[in-house]
Amino acid sequence: MSQANLEIVGRAMDAYNARDLTAYLAEISDSVRFQSRFSAIDSVIYNGHADMRRYFANLDEVWSRYEMQLERMVPEGNQVAALCHLYAVGRDSDIELEEYPGVVFTIEAGTIVAMTSYSTHAETLAAIGLSG
Repeated sequence: MSQANLEIVGRAMDAYNARDLTAYLAEISDSVRFQSRFSAIDSVIYNGHADMRRYFANLDEVWSRYEMQLERMVPEGNQVAALCHLYAVGRDSDIELEEYPGVVFTIEAGTIVAMTSYSTHAETLAAIGLSG
């Protein structure tokens, strides 16, 4: 099961970086719940495909470039911790951002049902009960 989950997350991340919304949505549940690491600040939780489309539109509005390249994936039960390298460039400001965040994907019946992003690799691993 963990190999299949790794493949699902890999396809989702590839589609995310290519901004291929059709391929991305094919990997996630119609009722997916996404909690951004910024949710504590703006209290926005994305639910379902319509909200994910809005999330992508918001990214494209703020950033001229936004890439979350996978560095490593760690499976744990029905979850996968995706440890990433983020590089982004502000659309209007040209400010460059480089960080090492992560995302925990929860997979059920071959589809992503929940995603939560974290600011660091250590926080991401801790969310699935591991230390990094």
